[in-house]
Amino acid sequence: MNSRTQTDPELLKTLAQAFQKIQDPRDPRGVRHDFQGMVVIVFLGLLARLSYVQHWAEKHWHALRAPLGFKRTKPPVETIFSRNLANVSIKDFQETFAEFLNLVLYEKSDFLIAAVDGKTAKQMYDKEENPLSILPVFLHDVKVTLEQWSVHGEDLPSGHSAHAHFVRFAL
Repeated sequence: MNSRTQTDPELLKTLAQAFQKIQDPRDPRGVRHDFQGMVVIVFLGLLARLSYVQHWAEKHWHALRAPLGFKRTKPPVETIFSRNLANVSIKDFQETFAEFLNLVLYEKSDFLIAAVDGKTAKQMYDKEENPLSILPVFLHDVKVTLEQWSVHGEDLPSGHSAHAHFVRFAL
């Protein structure tokens, strides 16, 4: 979300609903900020590779506050984000985002095409000084990478083909 883009409040609400499956570990007494809203903000920050998520949230609070269910006039501070989301794993984010994509993409199209295309980053090297090579699965129509694996197989679960691992998206 920058000055050239618009936020779709309904899409933010759908994203917040998808993140409802991540359980709020806090004691209900003294809760000041919506947990799922914080999870969504951090997820969007990770997705955009932001290093100052709280600053970004503060800058765009007018667009984020209502759709994400916040009642307060200011976003949570950095320590609130880090303390409350310390136990949310990247796997939780990945699985929930996959479910969100399934919901959104189901509404957008009956037929989607995924491209599987190996890439080599010649400016980036692994520990043995070899260029990094990945195998991404990319949806062109919506510009989303659904999954990617190291060609060396380090990131692909052992005994699984990329196809078998990808089936979970049920597109």
